[in-house]
Amino acid sequence: MKISRKWAKIGRILFGTGATGWSITGVLYLVYLHAAVRAYPPLPEPAWIDVLWIGFSVWMGIGLWIRLWHCRCPHCAGWSAPPWPWSEDAVRFCPRCGTRLEYDDT
Repeated sequence: MKISRKWAKIGRILFGTGATGWSITGVLYLVYLHAAVRAYPPLPEPAWIDVLWIGFSVWMGIGLWIRLWHCRCPHCAGWSAPPWPWSEDAVRFCPRCGTRLEYDDT
């Protein structure tokens, strides 16, 4: 039994893009707050900030769920299978049961 690199890559990309978007949304919110403090009359809070914040949170959650569900050790079903090694020659072992982890390149 092997761990699929495809799911590891998909989970990492989804979580990374979600975290980046979440951070950018936070910066946009801080820019809005800076402008709202200086404006008279006060500016209403735009609803799209909340929509983006929730959307990127869900996006990160999907990436984390894929990582936890599809990238676990096939021998002990532990939730702690490490991500795929960057080099093809690297050998990884499950920290829970100690068996060698093999990765499927398909």
